[in-house]
Amino acid sequence: ERIEIRHVAHSRMAFVNGVIMAIEFIKDKRGIYGMDDVLGLRKKQ
Repeated sequence: ERIEIRHVAHSRMAFVNGVIMAIEFIKDKRGIYGMDDVLGLRKKQ
């Protein structure tokens, strides 16, 4: 048995959009952040 998850990017635009989101998120902030912060996936403490 085998379970597979596969992703194929047909364009780099998804990556470009991610970079733009990250730049807009971080431009007025200090500190260390990850994409989970940019995407709002980090749980609030």
